Amino acid sequence: MEDHRDLTFEEARRRTHPCPLCQSPTFHMERYPRSVCADCAARATDSTGRTITGYNTSLGGGFQAVFTDTQQECDEVTRSNRCWIDGHPCGINEARFGGVVVEALPPSS
Repeated sequence: MEDHRDLTFEEARRRTHPCPLCQSPTFHMERYPRSVCADCAARATDSTGRTITGYNTSLGGGFQAVFTDTQQECDEVTRSNRCWIDGHPCGINEARFGGVVVEALPPSS
């Protein structure tokens, strides 16, 4: 594994990996190696196919998923942290230091 401690912020920011779903370049974070690109994350749904969006519940953390069309909470995804993108199972949760991350789950999950 490469040692990235000597990278400048700009060098680190430019690092990408292929989105595991569509292969488009997406920002790489060591903690989230299977993170999906923004376009794929925007297609995240609950188990019935309704589009969802994830949010932090406060500055101190917490996660909530809402239906994109109504902004009502999606209890299923909020509780399970499981969503689907184009039929692929994914995890969605608060990211370390804020924000929300969507990761494609390995095929066996």
